[in-house]
Amino acid sequence: MNNLKRVLLLLLVLTLAVASVFSLASCDNTDNGDDSGDGGKENKGDSVTYTVVVKDEAGNAISGATVSITYDGVEKVTKKATDENGKVTYTANAAAKVGVMATVNSVPTGYKKPAVSKNIEFASGSDTLTVVVESLDTYTVTVKDQNGDAVSGIKIQLCFGEELCLKAESANSEGKVVFYYGDTEEVATAKIYELPSGYSYAKDGIFDLVAFDFEEGSYEIEISVVKING
Repeated sequence: MNNLKRVLLLLLVLTLAVASVFSLASCDNTDNGDDSGDGGKENKGDSVTYTVVVKDEAGNAISGATVSITYDGVEKVTKKATDENGKVTYTANAAAKVGVMATVNSVPTGYKKPAVSKNIEFASGSDTLTVVVESLDTYTVTVKDQNGDAVSGIKIQLCFGEELCLKAESANSEGKVVFYYGDTEEVATAKIYELPSGYSYAKDGIFDLVAFDFEEGSYEIEISVVKING
């Protein structure tokens, strides 16, 4: 009888010991969500925010420029416009830290895209990229009749030298036409491209006044036409 009790007690001790071993093994295999032991690999849920800032040469923020970003060899088709601070942000998976590039798709009127506007690389290790665009010179042509009244609808062309002319534009209700062009040494000339009905060219002696040169260093000019029976 005593021997039987000893055998049962031994079996109970062995059972408890085996159960303890399995319990410890189960604790060691529990996922606590810490990936620090995987060589520093980023979690799939991690993300990085990339910022593109668009400015002019004077450091002024340019709002309304559209920018897209490329990473993992794929251009994100959704273009974003820069805000009042000239900024646009994109959130990407942290794995996309290599080969991140930005493209300036368009800039507002009065500015010119940089010479390199596609696939501009972020500096290594940086999540912010600043792009500088060129601000263009603004040329304003005002057209009035012999009474000093604004002439709307007249088409004016801006030319630099004999060969370079910008697209003709129509004067607004104030008789103004605005052109934008980059730095040039050529003298700007405003040319009457098309007169509205009821107007004719002003005369310089027997010659029609068709072309008007801007004064050196000036970006504004006022030209005259004649209102018939005015």
